[in-house]
Formats: sequence, structure tokens, C-alpha cells
Amino acid sequence: MVKGSNKAADRLAKLEEQRARINAEIQRERAREQQQERKNETRRKVLVGAMILAKVN
Repeated sequence: MVKGSNKAADRLAKLEEQRARINAEIQRERAREQQQERKNETRRKVLVGAMILAKVN
């Protein structure tokens, strides 16, 4: 019975490790997405500012 418990514990440890890797990957992808959103927002602001300056001049 100890062997069965050991296998179960090993499987749980392996699954926990997989979950940690997947969570890290999700976090990286979310950070990448947020960074791209910030870049897009900055670009929009620059373009709007350029349009306003063009209208004023």
C-alpha cells in the first residue's frame, strides 16, 4: 500500500509542477498582451496629438 501512496504522491507532485509551468506561461502571455496594449495606446495618443497640431497650424 505504501507503493500506491508513493505513486499517487509522485503523480500529484508532477501535476503541481505542470500547473506551475502553465501558470507562469499564462502570466507571461498576459504581461506581453498588456505591454502591446500600452504600445497601441501610446501610438494612438501620438497620432491624435499630431492631428491636433496639424489642425492648429
